[in-house]
Amino acid sequence: YHSLATPAEQDVTHHDAGDCEGGFWAWVKSPWIRRTAERDAAREEAQLEGLNPDLVSDKTITRLVEGLLERRLMWPVTQTFERLGRRAEPALVSALSDPRFLRPYRSSPSDARLPVGEVLWLLDKSPPVQIVPRLAELAGHEDHRVRTAAARSLGNMATSAAISAWLAASRDKNEDVIQSAVWGVSAAASAGRASPEFTAGVFDRLVELLDHSGSLTDIVEGATGALIRLDPGRTLPILLHPGRCTASNSRLHDIVKAIEGNGLQIPPARVFQLVSELRPQVDDYLASSTICCLLRQLGHQRVPEVEALAADIVSGSTPGSPGAKRLQLARAEVTAIVSG
Repeated sequence: YHSLATPAEQDVTHHDAGDCEGGFWAWVKSPWIRRTAERDAAREEAQLEGLNPDLVSDKTITRLVEGLLERRLMWPVTQTFERLGRRAEPALVSALSDPRFLRPYRSSPSDARLPVGEVLWLLDKSPPVQIVPRLAELAGHEDHRVRTAAARSLGNMATSAAISAWLAASRDKNEDVIQSAVWGVSAAASAGRASPEFTAGVFDRLVELLDHSGSLTDIVEGATGALIRLDPGRTLPILLHPGRCTASNSRLHDIVKAIEGNGLQIPPARVFQLVSELRPQVDDYLASSTICCLLRQLGHQRVPEVEALAADIVSGSTPGSPGAKRLQLARAEVTAIVSG
C-alpha cells in the first residue's frame, strides 16, 4: 500500500512506524490504508457481481479449490464459491479423496480446522449423497480434527444413507467429534433437510445424549436443540421427565436454555416447582442462570405472579453475587416482556 500513498501520507506512515506494526492503529492513523482497502473491496464486489459460473473453466475452479490448502475460507473466496454453486461441486468432491486436504495448515498446524473441513463447509448447503461413503471413512481417521469435520457433515447430510456412520461418530471417544455430530443434525433440522428416516434413525441416540456426563456441556444443549427441531411434540415430554427436569440434574441449565432458545414452553406449574428447587442456590452463577430462563418462560406465558416472584427472588439473593446480578437483569427482562 505504501507505493499508493501520497508523499504526505507516506510521511505519516513513516512517523507512525515506531508506534505499531500495523492493524487497527495503522488503520486509524493512516486513512489512506482504509481508503485503499475500501477500493479493493469495491473492486472485489464488482467482480463477484459480474461472475458468470458458466464461463468459469474447470481448471480455474480446481485452482480455487486447491487454494484452500493454503488458507481457510474468507471473503471473497467464500462468496466466489457461493456464486459458482453446483459448478464447483465436482472439484470439491474430488478434494475429499486428496490426502493433501487432510494435513494441517502449514502456517498454523494446531488449527482446529483442516482444509478438508473447509471443503465440507462449502458442500454443506446442498450436500451430495455420493460423499457418504467417503465421510464414513473420514469419520474413522486417526486425526480427531478430520473425524470432527466428517461427523458434522454426516449430521448435516441427514439422509438414511448417513445414519449408521453418524451413529458411530456420535459414540466417538473424542467429545469434539460427538459435539460436531450433534451440531450437524441441528443445522440440517433448522434447514428442514432431515429426512423422516434419518430422524427416526438418530432420535434415540440424541435422547441418550441428553444425559451426557462429559466435560462438554454444549453436547447436551445441542442434543436438546436438535431433538426440538426434529420433533418438538415428541421431545418436550422427554425433556420434562421427572428424572431429567430437576434441580439435581447438573445439565438442567443446558436443557432449559435450549428449550427457551427454541421457543418451547414449560408448563407454569413445572416452572414454579423448578424455581422452588433452585432457590437455595440463588447466588450460584449456573443456578441463577437457570432461574432467569425459567422466569422469562413465565413472562412469555403472561403468568400474573411472575413479576412479584422475580422481585422476591432478587431480594433473597446476596447483593453483588454472580446470581444477584443476573437475576436483577432477568427481573427487568420479565417486566419488559409482560409490558409488551
